[in-house]
Amino acid sequence: MHIIKKVICLLLLPVTFISCESEEQDLVTTVPDENVWYWGEFDGTINSKYVSFFNADYNDRFVYSQISGLSEPGVSCDRANILTISVKLDSIYCLRLAITDFADKKEWNLTNFVNYEIKSEFIFIEKIDFFNRDEEYMWIPKAENPFNIKLTDQKWISGFDVITKLNLNGTLYNRVNPNDSVVIDAYLGTHK
Repeated sequence: MHIIKKVICLLLLPVTFISCESEEQDLVTTVPDENVWYWGEFDGTINSKYVSFFNADYNDRFVYSQISGLSEPGVSCDRANILTISVKLDSIYCLRLAITDFADKKEWNLTNFVNYEIKSEFIFIEKIDFFNRDEEYMWIPKAENPFNIKLTDQKWISGFDVITKLNLNGTLYNRVNPNDSVVIDAYLGTHK
């Protein structure tokens, strides 16, 4: 009986090594090509702490973007002109921004907070819990210290499909306690 146990253990040993190898291979992920429709990446500092992440695949996205067209009544829109981006900074907080006329403009200096109004540009950080918005957990720009967003690269695939690369640089202030601030100096890329 003792010999049978040894034989079984010897037969199972290679299976153990094979499964370890496949687990290690599964853990290795590479940054998807920017031409993949769910591509997105964030790289820079938040309050002097380096952070870097990217969308590994469709189901594992930190950067989510949406583009839309806005036109006057009776006039068709053949190209997107509003880019809205959400960046999941961690399990609790999300950076949200929207820029308008991004097909034509190259730089934005955001000075106020407008709550998702159409045709508005905004940037803010909030808790991910959409149903319980609390100003205590929201950071926004100040008029006297604009938050700067620069378009560094843009590649249009079609009127509603674009690769956009931005530099974010500025400070966001807590709505309840203006002494509590978040300083961001980062690169943000997205494909939508």
